[in-house]
Amino acid sequence: MGFALRVLAVMAYRPALFYLGDSVVYLFNAGHLRPDSFHPAGYAVFLALLSNLGRNLMVVPVAQHILGVAAASLIYAALIRRDVRPWLAALGSAPLLLDGYQVDVEQMVMSEALVTFLLVAGFALLLWKPPAPMFYLMGAGACLAAAAVTRSAVMVAIIPAILLVAGRDRSSLTRAGVLGVSFAALALAYAGWHAAADGNFTIDDKTGLFLYGRVAPIANCSRLPPSDQPLCDTRPIGHRPGEDYYIWSPMSPMRRHLRTHSYIVPEGRVGTFAFDTIRNQPFDYARLVLWDTARYFKPLRTTYYYDAPIQALQFPTSIRWATNIVLTNQGFVRSGGRALAPTRRTFWLPVATNLHDYQLIGYTPGPLLLLAVLLVGLGIVRRRPDRSAMLLVLCGLLQLVAASAAAQFDYRFLIPAQPFLMMGGILSLRKFSWARPLNIRT
Repeated sequence: MGFALRVLAVMAYRPALFYLGDSVVYLFNAGHLRPDSFHPAGYAVFLALLSNLGRNLMVVPVAQHILGVAAASLIYAALIRRDVRPWLAALGSAPLLLDGYQVDVEQMVMSEALVTFLLVAGFALLLWKPPAPMFYLMGAGACLAAAAVTRSAVMVAIIPAILLVAGRDRSSLTRAGVLGVSFAALALAYAGWHAAADGNFTIDDKTGLFLYGRVAPIANCSRLPPSDQPLCDTRPIGHRPGEDYYIWSPMSPMRRHLRTHSYIVPEGRVGTFAFDTIRNQPFDYARLVLWDTARYFKPLRTTYYYDAPIQALQFPTSIRWATNIVLTNQGFVRSGGRALAPTRRTFWLPVATNLHDYQLIGYTPGPLLLLAVLLVGLGIVRRRPDRSAMLLVLCGLLQLVAASAAAQFDYRFLIPAQPFLMMGGILSLRKFSWARPLNIRT
């Protein structure tokens, strides 16, 4: 069924789905390969490589659908290798195969599919043959670093990865060191490339801008120093717009005061405002982060006016969406900067409608992900924790917390996190005899 969903998506939306303005930026960056202050260049490199396979932009969603199926297969195989029954291993891979939002982002010119595959591949290498051989460790470190330079928020995945291979003996510490060095080598190389391009030794140098947008709705102006006051919204807290307004609207206090209408803003100035607000209101900020993290576990997928619109992640069914947002006249670009011929756009309404209707119910339920977390927590409480399960769930939770700390609530951030929550929950069941294959029951 997962294969059929992907075939239908390719048939319904050709050449590809676009996500607001981000997809255009990615394609532009692919034609002018250099580190970008707004989006790390990992996905642009991926697009530039794909552009050598053909002139049709449709090669992007097709490749991403292949990555999605490959990631699901890796999860299934890794769970089987860790002594899980086949039907449970299939359940663990279901979010990648059958989730309508997963299929939707694979059809988009967006980085989610690539990031998810790289994270899954990295952890599959660590889980495949414990203790992981050195070659596997180097490959895992490279995969996790590639994910980090594609989306910097998932850099936190290296923490549970290192803990997964670390132990008290010298050999396990050596393996953890190999993993860490492999990760750091690629990440630092990218930061060096970034420094050579614009002088900033970093992977993502827009942290201050997004943190400003994150805390501006809760900032108490009276508690900020005079230098921060011009950037603070004087409207009462609780009656302010969402994060996007403060980052992008020309009417936001930051835009009006700094007199800039691009994403190039003084990082130090807006970053200082953000950190001053967090320092003055640590509990308000913590409550905001925890609340948005908890919302990913809701039964229904709904958003508020101040969130990223969930409609942008749903299969569109109207011509207005298809012509204005989804399909594009932009040509695919090669790494040399030469634009390819525009692809003829196709929008197949009957199939699109069926995909949209499926997506309304065909997604991974939040309570199921919460159950996976609770299963691991139960093992910890009973002092019978499964180390691998615990660290996989930690990987998923860290991704959600990191996203909630730096950006508005957006179901895109759940896409690369939910496979790890499911894998951890499935592995935590190994202590029950019914969850293990017959030939290894004890």
